[in-house]
Amino acid sequence: MYWDVNNTISDILYAGSWQYQNLNAAVEGGAPLSNGNPFSVEYYSQHHTLYRDVNNTISDILYAGSWQYQNLHSKASGAPLAQGDPFSLVNYTQHHTLYRDVNNNISDIWYDHNGGKWQHVILQNEAAGAPVAAGDPFSLIYNSDQHNLYRDVNNKISDICYDGSKWHYQDLHKKRPDAALAQGNPCSLVYRSEFHTLYWDVNNNISDIYYDGSKWDYKTWVV
Repeated sequence: MYWDVNNTISDILYAGSWQYQNLNAAVEGGAPLSNGNPFSVEYYSQHHTLYRDVNNTISDILYAGSWQYQNLHSKASGAPLAQGDPFSLVNYTQHHTLYRDVNNNISDIWYDHNGGKWQHVILQNEAAGAPVAAGDPFSLIYNSDQHNLYRDVNNKISDICYDGSKWHYQDLHKKRPDAALAQGNPCSLVYRSEFHTLYWDVNNNISDIYYDGSKWDYKTWVV
């Protein structure tokens, strides 16, 4: 899926043969035009495609037997408008959609299947000392903790994580002071038992700050 030149969300898919569909047109009555790149996730057998629309709200075109549309900002009142693209993940029964908001905080609009309730949280309000963002977030689950990583205004990689009961903040550059500063958004993954966070650094290399389960390490991939 991608944000096309007509400001709609296009989908080139393979289902035994290659096909094309326009998601905005697939919804009866249409869906708002896009102002950013989409992110897709499967949640309880539903296919959700989320994007920042031209109103700077988070739109969701979903397929659950038929095409439907919902606006996440109308689900969670008080959520700030977006200035970055969304990142979405499923954590147990919860569907989280995170984005950099107009206040340069990381906002999270999330839905819990248990109870059917929409909620909104600003991560910087939950974790003392967490700096504001200069880039879009990336989230993943590692050892049952939800890590929300982003390039902060100091061009370091910040991590606001939730362990199931409380919020924590950590600066990955404090874990490895020798790590180059960032100029791009982080991308994180779990490899075996290791937690890797990679980013485009100020030397135009790919840096990797990673945790091997007992200590933090750092390497640079020269490109």
